[in-house]
Amino acid sequence: ELASATGFAAALASLLAGHRPILWVRQAFLDVETGCLHPPGLADFGLDPSSILLVRTRDAKAAFKAGWEAARCRALGVVLIEPKPRKSTAQLSTSRRLVLASQDFGVGIVTIMSGPPAASAALTRWLVRPFPSRMLEAFAPGAPSFEVSLLRNRSGVAEGVWRLEWDRECKCFADRSATNR
Repeated sequence: ELASATGFAAALASLLAGHRPILWVRQAFLDVETGCLHPPGLADFGLDPSSILLVRTRDAKAAFKAGWEAARCRALGVVLIEPKPRKSTAQLSTSRRLVLASQDFGVGIVTIMSGPPAASAALTRWLVRPFPSRMLEAFAPGAPSFEVSLLRNRSGVAEGVWRLEWDRECKCFADRSATNR
């Protein structure tokens, strides 16, 4: 599920960033656990690998701090933070600072988290799972597909589940919710 969440976050970041650069903050050990970011794979999600600034940190605290500093830079389109957080009450205040910085400076914030949800001031919380792609000719795999569940939304929009397919040519999601597994 983490790979799906990362792919979905990359696609979302490409939509939010426009033509501005993306700062991707991740804990260094994630390269060992989940693999390094792969430029051709990022390009498949609409990201120009040359527009991604990669910051590796030693722990979640440093990742959130780097993300907060970056969220105050109007030149960036998106700050994507990939920490492996421990349960902590400090996470709530940290996420609140990120939300405020994002609102004040107009920089999108996307956080990829694994494990059980923790307290957060995030405007929305999503659960992203893989969804089978439609096969192409000769049974080749199709476009990346996701099942996304809106778990919480501070604006009051109802929770829901959608099945989305990423179209790299038009840089958009297509709704496949009517498609059965």
